[in-house]
Parts: sequence; C-alpha cells; structure tokens
Amino acid sequence: NLGLAEIAQSNGQKVEAFNLATEAERYIKPVRDAHHNRYLQSVLIIATIMAEDGKPSLAADTLDEAKISSDRYIKQFSGPLNPSIHMARSNLGYSLGQIQLRLGNLEESMLANRAMWESRREAFGENNADTIAGRYQYALSLLRMGR
Repeated sequence: NLGLAEIAQSNGQKVEAFNLATEAERYIKPVRDAHHNRYLQSVLIIATIMAEDGKPSLAADTLDEAKISSDRYIKQFSGPLNPSIHMARSNLGYSLGQIQLRLGNLEESMLANRAMWESRREAFGENNADTIAGRYQYALSLLRMGR
C-alpha cells in the first residue's frame, strides 16, 4: 500500500494517497522499529497531505510523534547508522521544518532544519550536494530568526 500511496501522491490523488498511507501506517506502527524507514515514509505522506489540506498543526503533531519514535529507534545503535536511516530522518526534519515555518514557529523550524542538515552530513559527508542544500535550509532558518 505504501508504494501505491507514493504513486497516488505523485499523481495528485491526495485522498487515495492519504487513505493508502494511513492504512500502511496503521499496519506498520505496531512494528515500526522493524520497519523504521517505511514507517517514516508513511507518516511523511500523511503529514504532507494534512498540511496541503490546511491542517499544518495536525501535520506537525504527526511528525513530532514520528520524530520521537525515530529518536528512540536510533538510540538502540552504538555504531554508525545506515545512510538510508539518515535520509529518512532528513526527510522528516525537512518536512517538519517547513510545516513549523508555515505555523510561524521559527525556533522549531530552525531545530528541525538543523537536524535535517546533520542527518545529511552523517549520511553523505560535508561536501555532498544534498548536505549543502540542507546547510542552506538551516542557514535560511537562522536568517529568519535574525541570527
């Protein structure tokens, strides 16, 4: 269902994408530690559609819950994480940063953008294009705060 949700979302079929992602999240959530990236992927689709439909506060709450779950998940590991985990967390941070910005929560947006940049740096190194784009987003959030 998650793959179908992504296809529906990319085709602009928001209702179908939301329903499919919600169904996938419902099945994955009880075992989310075993399927961390898929769980985050389902939540990102759900939250993106919520924000697009004028429910950014609900979207932010949904992403905050996923971030708490993801933070708990990565604490299990003592060594380096798989780059795919960093990218899933990067996507979460980016989405949360954008939604918090939309809500006018500049501090929360900045923190999410910093987490996104740090995830990309861990996954790809300092000079990767994705890392540089993340650093740019983080810098913009600092600029918005007058820092």
